[in-house]
Amino acid sequence: MIVADTNILSTFARVGEVALLRQLCKSDRLHVTPATFNELRRAVDVGCEFLRPTLQAIQSGTGLDLVELRRDEILALNDLPRSLGAGEAESIAVCLRRAGTRLLTNDKRARNYCREHSIPCLDLPAILRGLWVRQVVSKERVR
Repeated sequence: MIVADTNILSTFARVGEVALLRQLCKSDRLHVTPATFNELRRAVDVGCEFLRPTLQAIQSGTGLDLVELRRDEILALNDLPRSLGAGEAESIAVCLRRAGTRLLTNDKRARNYCREHSIPCLDLPAILRGLWVRQVVSKERVR
């Protein structure tokens, strides 16, 4: 499972390229937590219209699925740093409790936590580099 947090989805939604994340990960599905969904919804409510297609994709299950947190993941939230946003915290909790789950983020605190706790994680620089190294798109297009 690949979990994408609010920050990385927003970054790629702004340029209309959320699909590139699925292509890079060779997955037809990315997952988002309820807190990430709510953060995206609140952003649309205050005028970030570029996020509306991403919300619609989550609501319809078209390439983005809403993951339901299990009891152990909800409890794990208590042990995470309070400095993490709600979407990042829930995403990390899922990664901690579900083997083989990776996180896509552009949040420095989330990335650092993942590195410190051996959670597979790709941040924006790694994603951008991966897009051209794996020839998903050209280096020029990434720029």
